[in-house]
Parts: sequence; C-alpha cells; structure tokens
Amino acid sequence: MSVVVPSFNQGTFLEECLDSLAHYPADVCEILVMDGGSTDESVNVIRKYEHRLAHWQSRPDGGQAAALLEGFRLARGSIFGWLNSDDRLIDGALRTVIEFFGRNPSTPWAYGDHDFIDGEGRRLSSRYMAAVDYRELYWGNRYLPQEAVFFRRDLYFTVGEINPNLPLTMDYDLWLRMARVATPGKILARLGQFRRHSGQKTSDIDAYHAAADRNRSAHPAPPPPSALRLMSWSMKHATYRYARTTSDHGILSLVTEANARRRGGGT
Repeated sequence: MSVVVPSFNQGTFLEECLDSLAHYPADVCEILVMDGGSTDESVNVIRKYEHRLAHWQSRPDGGQAAALLEGFRLARGSIFGWLNSDDRLIDGALRTVIEFFGRNPSTPWAYGDHDFIDGEGRRLSSRYMAAVDYRELYWGNRYLPQEAVFFRRDLYFTVGEINPNLPLTMDYDLWLRMARVATPGKILARLGQFRRHSGQKTSDIDAYHAAADRNRSAHPAPPPPSALRLMSWSMKHATYRYARTTSDHGILSLVTEANARRRGGGT
C-alpha cells in the first residue's frame, strides 16, 4: 500500500499525521511526503521520520493536487490512498483496509467511516457513511471522507490521474470518475480522522460547493432522481451522518453537525 501525504506549512499537525502512518512496517505502508516548500517547522518534522519514508521532498509545487499527482506517479503500491497533513489515521486502519481488499479481490475501491477532531486532536464526533453509487454521488451526497477512501492502483490510472487544476474538488472529481467504472465498497470500520481548524482551505463551505457544482457539470449526468428518491437519499445520509453521531460534547456536537448540514455540509 502507498499513502501520499501532501503538505504545506502544516508543521503543527504533520507529526501526528506521520505518526499515524510510521508505525506500520515498510512492507505494509509506503509513505511519500510531498511538501510544497514549507517555511515553518515541517522539514524538521519530516526529517524525524526520514528513516521510514520511501520518498520525501520539500520544494515549491503547484499546490495540493499537483503534489498528489506527482506522489502517485512515484508510488509503487497496489493500493493507493492519501492523507492530508492535518489529518490522521485511526490505529489499525491500514491493516483493516488491506484485509478488506484481500477478501474482496473484485472491488477496486472502497471507503470507511471517520471521525471529526479539533485542532488539539480531540474527537468531536464520528460519521458513519451510507452506501453510494455514481448516480447518488452526482445528484445527492457529494461527500466521501477522503482520509478513509482507498483505491487500487489499476483503477486510478485507468480512470485518469488526479486533476492538478482542481484545488478544492480534486477528490470529488476522482470519486465521480471511479464511480462511473465501479460502485465503491463499504468498509465497516472507522479509518480516518478529519481535523477541523480555521486554517483549512475547505472551511469556506460555499466556495467548496460552488466548485463541486462546476466540477460535476464536467461529468456525464445520469438520470435525475425523482423528488421521492432524492428525499430518501437525504434521509439515508442524515441518518448515517447525524443520528449515529457519538461525541463527548453530546448535544452540542449534534447541533453543530445539523447546522453544517443546513449550510450544505462539506469538508
């Protein structure tokens, strides 16, 4: 398995990210860190893990999507994933992923559930994802937890690589292209942790969804759903995302999630 870590000036969180990967043996997880020429403590953090990295670099690049494009071209694993430098994996996640793909040789990509954490790494809530297909990703739920999505190398290069011209929605674009080829499998486990903090580029929900709308229009439109089907999709994802939310912050977290959903959700 190969995991690419794109990073730029995220030294505050990068150690937690790499620590969640580096305890796996090299034959389980190949780690490639693509740093965009950070001016904070990132390079010092990377050097701390240098002995465990298959590749790392720190130089100006074309942004996150361009870093991923280059990283996957260098990767040698049969299963790919990426972990943004402010996120982290849950202990045992990669072994769970490898076991899933081993049991399901005809499944070319899959995703699991995930947590939301805050800037200090405290878990805010857990999101349990419902099953989706291309039609639903296109018309309904446009969200998959990127840190909990993994795909076979062959599928990635078959559908075309990461589009470096999509700084906000390179993941959604890739999910649509892969879903047109194969419906993703669902891994029944929490795999990743998405960090919410003011510095993340997807904190502007309206900008993200505007970009997703533009991106979606570049893909073939499947038959639109009926109003009843669209409502059933919304109810299904609301049930999985919010009714099963667990949090040390109790009802406050539920209210926060509900408000985010009314504003359009997103990551």
